[in-house]
Amino acid sequence: MHTLNLALKNICAAKNTEKNSVAYDQCFWISQIYDDDTFITNFIVGHSMRISMFNRFNSLKLFSIAPTRFASTIVMVKRFTSLKKGLQEMVISDEWSSYKEDDVAKAQSVKEFLLDDNWWMKVDYVLAFTAHIYDVLRKTDIDMTTLHLVYEMWDSMIEKVRKVIFEHERKTEV
Repeated sequence: MHTLNLALKNICAAKNTEKNSVAYDQCFWISQIYDDDTFITNFIVGHSMRISMFNRFNSLKLFSIAPTRFASTIVMVKRFTSLKKGLQEMVISDEWSSYKEDDVAKAQSVKEFLLDDNWWMKVDYVLAFTAHIYDVLRKTDIDMTTLHLVYEMWDSMIEKVRKVIFEHERKTEV
């Protein structure tokens, strides 16, 4: 995650240090998406009845990845997109609505996240612009010296990510 954070600082960078800091702060919402995913995962796996419901609507399992693992944030967010349909079907089911054994407020919050199109657009956006960073990290995560590979791929990666960001923001690069 530290490497990903450094890459994001460089991608969001403007021409001077003050703008770099502001731009990086504007990318903070990425960690919020991860926190939302973690909240949803913990809520579902925190009770056997919710896990049982989840398993009826999904053939894949939820990931709970240690934050020290390679690009754990991206891996977890990718898995969420694979589970999207099943998660949404689960929270609109009669079974979810009738299940009141514990924290109803948290259950409602989970439902709101999973049914919020704007939240899913943010998830897709995070994946779109981190995909290029993830690819570079995967290609260099081998048991040999890879610094020369990073030098070769870095500028290309930065430009690809900037393009995704500018397209999303509907801006032209200055």
